[in-house]
Amino acid sequence: MRGHVSSELPVDAPAADVWAVYTSCTEFRNILLGMMHNYFKEIEIIEGGGGEVGSVYRLVITSGLGLASEPSTVKNKVTKIDHDNRRMVLQQIEGGFLDLGFNLYEDIFKVIEISDNLSIIRSTVVFEIDDKFEATAALVNCMFTQQIARVVAKYVLEQNAEEYDT
Repeated sequence: MRGHVSSELPVDAPAADVWAVYTSCTEFRNILLGMMHNYFKEIEIIEGGGGEVGSVYRLVITSGLGLASEPSTVKNKVTKIDHDNRRMVLQQIEGGFLDLGFNLYEDIFKVIEISDNLSIIRSTVVFEIDDKFEATAALVNCMFTQQIARVVAKYVLEQNAEEYDT
């Protein structure tokens, strides 16, 4: 069984500003740790530079995924970064939903430019699971990726407000 769920969040900011946060590994990591400390205990880059294809992140998630055992350690690999289309794919390669029988679990973030000062963050979760675990597929939702999008949007709006205040 293969499926996906998506959500969209409008942001009153340029798509380039939003995309810059998603692709700046240190800034993105610090934002998530600072503004989502109730979800993340630790985020560590264990392979690559973080903002490029092939980078691997080890995350210690304290809550929010709906997994049976939280805190949970998950490894995500950046499998795609498309700067032209502002699209990034993170694939779980260890732990998390893979421990629940999923064969594939990806978080996809796409930043869509609507106008000069309006963009949309589309968060999509793509998954694949053996039919015998079909009931487990009901655990998949966009709540976690939506929260990340909200945090990124809030950060960008705060940064842009500070820029205009000076």
